[in-house]
Amino acid sequence: MIRHLKQQDSGLEISDRDILCVEIAGLCHDLGHAPFSHAFQEIINEYRKENGGKKWEHEDVSCEMLEHLFEMNQHFEGELKSGEIGFIKDLITGKPEKPDRKKFFYQIVNNADYNIDVDKWDYLARDSHFLGIGTSFDHERMMKMSKVIGGEICYRDKTLKNFYDMFYSRYRLHNTAYQHKTVLLLNKLLGDVLKSAHKKLKIFDRVKDMEEFTYFTDSILEEILNSEGNQDLKDALKDIINRSFKYKGTVTDKIKGTFTGTVTGIFELGDTEGNILYPIEGTGDDVAVLKKMKVTINDKTLDTPESKMQRDITEEQNAEIYAKILYTSESEMQGNIQGRINGTISETSGIKKKIEGKINVKILSTSESKMQSNIEGTIKGKILGTPESKMQSNIEGTIKGTIQTIINSRDQGSDPDIVKTTDVICTAHFDYGAKENNPLLKIPFYTRNERKYTYDNHEELENMLFLPEKFEMKTSHCFEITK
Repeated sequence: MIRHLKQQDSGLEISDRDILCVEIAGLCHDLGHAPFSHAFQEIINEYRKENGGKKWEHEDVSCEMLEHLFEMNQHFEGELKSGEIGFIKDLITGKPEKPDRKKFFYQIVNNADYNIDVDKWDYLARDSHFLGIGTSFDHERMMKMSKVIGGEICYRDKTLKNFYDMFYSRYRLHNTAYQHKTVLLLNKLLGDVLKSAHKKLKIFDRVKDMEEFTYFTDSILEEILNSEGNQDLKDALKDIINRSFKYKGTVTDKIKGTFTGTVTGIFELGDTEGNILYPIEGTGDDVAVLKKMKVTINDKTLDTPESKMQRDITEEQNAEIYAKILYTSESEMQGNIQGRINGTISETSGIKKKIEGKINVKILSTSESKMQSNIEGTIKGKILGTPESKMQSNIEGTIKGTIQTIINSRDQGSDPDIVKTTDVICTAHFDYGAKENNPLLKIPFYTRNERKYTYDNHEELENMLFLPEKFEMKTSHCFEITK
């Protein structure tokens, strides 16, 4: 990549020493990976989060290991000039504190600006090849179409579909391999084993010393099996080795009984035939819209779509406000809202008022879970100065009920089962590439005449690329541990 950029523009002043440093960074950027790679990184960060530790990044450890290697191999002293080791470390992290080179250098190995780099090309091509699923993107073509413009690496606009194929390949790898249900289970069980074993073997401390980290390998599993005592831990590790588990199916949360949680939402009133402060006689109740209600139940969040409401209001300066929720497109709700408007009513469009009161709502169902619950809380907001005098308000309150997790069994015709406390639930989650999180929007492209631009709000991107249903997944799987 660095040689190609130099060939494209000799004015970039890329020296042979620069090329050497980039090549070393490419070779050494993953020295900091511990055994089990990214799985271990997630496990140790879970442990540190639970115990108040600093987040662990393998790129930082790669830099520490690089320094350690030079210290242990003194015969290399003098091979790199002053400051070059620091330059290599900055290339590995992609986030130089005091960059002494042009920006494009730091976009080659680990591109923190828009996530297109040789590391991504390397693992996508390699993993796809060895998994036998192939790739549809051509990283060689993407590299040949790259050029430094305005100090950063840009890509010819006609490579857009190549990048689309690249991100789809990444999604497919997550869907079929990285977040395969069995992989998720084994990673979870492995995490439980390592966390338990750390109490005696101090496993997570081995990443602090580079000499000890050098010998930290997959053999840690044999060390656990050969350690004295803690038979339960050994049995748990044998469950992984012997694959002592049974897949029961995906799971769905159902609500039944009693539970506790919170609810927040926003009302926007004003989708009416006239000013909501002055209902037209004989037209019936005004109609308003509940834009969104977010319900959080035991750390699970459910978003309801738009709802229709009926409401009455008088024209008095201190007036009561009443509303009744009728329905939503996917959720059914019933409820009454009571409150008071405090302020001066104006016949102009500049009406601003505060509303304070109580809300009582009963939720019958949501799109994700079946539930019955009561909501009690407060409603606070103000009337905005539109011709229809729209009102916005916030809802805060508590709800009560019970979540019941149901297994969607793969066995046809079998009755739904309830998740047992001994079962293990793993969730696959991937949303990289949806329109609201579209990585293509950040990539700088260039035209034939070298005009530089990005695809923010670009019509072609909107019409052609990244349908959310292709790039989003969230599925919970249930396993039973067998003996």
